[in-house]
Amino acid sequence: MDTQASYFAKTRQDIILRLGATAGQILLGEALYLLAIGTNGFESVDSACCRVIGRRGGLVPCGSLSRVCPDRTKFVSWDPFHPTESANLIGAKHAFDGGLQYVSPMNIRQLANA
Repeated sequence: MDTQASYFAKTRQDIILRLGATAGQILLGEALYLLAIGTNGFESVDSACCRVIGRRGGLVPCGSLSRVCPDRTKFVSWDPFHPTESANLIGAKHAFDGGLQYVSPMNIRQLANA
């Protein structure tokens, strides 16, 4: 995790400069979920918990024909468009209280107290 966070911190500003603020922030938001894998009990990063079709089950949104995994806390993705609650909580914690390696120029708590 430390190696991933260090790499993320070093490249965050470069990504924003190259892609622009909006596209860079979207990409960085998705990267927050990936940084958490391995240290927060996630076992699957490349498969959807709610599987429909496709090799990894995430080609279409979850529906009535879907198979749902037995433990959604072990998955980052619910379906191709939505992270699981566990992944969302990690992202929210980083946005609210995270350091500069996750949010810049300040986190939400700092902004609220400013």
